[in-house]
Amino acid sequence: MSLLWGVLAAAGVSCLSLILLPVSIRRGIVALFVVTSLLVGWTPTAPNSVRTPVLIGAILTFIFFSLGDRPSAPCKRSRLITQATLVLVFMSVAVTAIRQPNSMSVIVQFGALWIAVSVFASKFTSQDSSIFYSGFIVVALIQLGFGLLEFFVLREPLLWGYGSYVDGTTLELRNPFLDNVSLRVQGSSGHPIVFGLVMACLVAITLARWSEMKPLWRVAACTVAFAGLVLSGSRSPIIALFLAASYCLVLEKRSSSILRSLAYAAGIAFAVLLANAVLLSTFESFQATGSYTNRLGGLQSVPKLFDRDIPDIFFGSGFGSELELFRRGFLQQNGFNIVDNQFVTSLATGGLVGLVLTVIIIIAAFRASDRTARTLTVLFVAMMFSFDLLKWPSISAILFLVARMSTWTTEAQNEEETAVKQGGLK
Repeated sequence: MSLLWGVLAAAGVSCLSLILLPVSIRRGIVALFVVTSLLVGWTPTAPNSVRTPVLIGAILTFIFFSLGDRPSAPCKRSRLITQATLVLVFMSVAVTAIRQPNSMSVIVQFGALWIAVSVFASKFTSQDSSIFYSGFIVVALIQLGFGLLEFFVLREPLLWGYGSYVDGTTLELRNPFLDNVSLRVQGSSGHPIVFGLVMACLVAITLARWSEMKPLWRVAACTVAFAGLVLSGSRSPIIALFLAASYCLVLEKRSSSILRSLAYAAGIAFAVLLANAVLLSTFESFQATGSYTNRLGGLQSVPKLFDRDIPDIFFGSGFGSELELFRRGFLQQNGFNIVDNQFVTSLATGGLVGLVLTVIIIIAAFRASDRTARTLTVLFVAMMFSFDLLKWPSISAILFLVARMSTWTTEAQNEEETAVKQGGLK
């Protein structure tokens, strides 16, 4: 109980401090504060007395700081994101109430977070987005500091320790990049893949905002992020980062030439090589692991999910129904009992409607955002094929922030459009 009161007191003091911030920087700082608190306080290994207050505090913080502000001239596609999120949450809650009542408290909290994030981020201006991206680089570097302390000194996570298997033995994960050392760094995030994804986000933001960052920051950010990826021992974030970087440097319209973009991509590949995480060997080693066969099994489960009853096909079996679906043979039968594919999980728990709504949110986010958000969206979509992102409040909060903080219409663009209408520009 004392720990609970300590968490609530810290949250109260933090919110009071945030209120005192200038309005011009408040929203970006609030988003950073909440994401950081979720990365630190909501992990599977953290006690419930910490996880629940942190998650509820995150929801209330987003709601509180959404009051009184008007949206920053959102486009139709960005409004569609909030509308699709509302429908997805209400449908998930309704189906879960009927099919999986034991999971109601979880889906209500997660759904409230997704809606609160979406509404809060709808107030964002381009300056708010810039503050968030710049601050996230600092947050990722702090996570790397936790990871280095974990790897070289503590030999276990700084907070909450490691999880355990069903039989009570300590969870042991071997790092394929470091001679199978039985240590995969996770910082305070609670999982090596989440830690690796934070490092991948650091690189993606750096690449997308390359011209806006000082050369020293560019090199430092990419170098330490690749070190973090190696320490995490996670292949999926590396593969997802390769796809996101390729999109950002080759397909996005940039001031630099295609040749120069390819040179940047070659430099990234060389950096990965130096970090002992060569992409080709990563693909090969990934294919040789149980992780790969489990994820392949998830995709192979899709036809089985269409053998369910008609209501289940369209609306799913409810949040938290995966164990029942494993037991009934609709999902992988390798004993792992983790789907590791957000799209398959969405189809299983939310049916075709839930899957379509998820895809609508992604497409609308991609088309209604700036280069940085699009690059991060590619990264998250790639990760969805190998990780259940929406089961992690910290990552899902970042996902919905990035999806909703549309800069399709910034203040500068508004002014330019006004000038055009008035005949000031041709």
